Amino acid sequence: MAAMGSGDEVWALRHLFLNADHSNALLIRIVGFVIVSLICLPPLIVAYQAIANKRKVFVFTGFLIIPLVLDTVVILLLLNGILEKGVLTQVWIMGTPLLITLWFVLCVVVVGGSFRYLKLFAK
Repeated sequence: MAAMGSGDEVWALRHLFLNADHSNALLIRIVGFVIVSLICLPPLIVAYQAIANKRKVFVFTGFLIIPLVLDTVVILLLLNGILEKGVLTQVWIMGTPLLITLWFVLCVVVVGGSFRYLKLFAK
């Protein structure tokens, strides 16, 4: 998300450092991307080295890109669209809409159910 100029990190940098005339907006996007990249690079290197698949480049690239696409489609378009229509917007746990809580529970169930298969990709 930082590469696209959005995300929590870039949002926070904008609120802290954006000039009134927005003259440094591009610089803030670049700084946000660099910060996120520096934080993410070491775990990405370790993850790449841990892949024991013959096609590790494709596996790594897939796990890097597919979640971003799914996040954009499912969360930003689908779930936000549903919330804008007022479906399951009741505030529930810690001020979170019920739809988001149900989505989180579904994600936990999916990850929990497929966790044992992650060993197929690592050494």
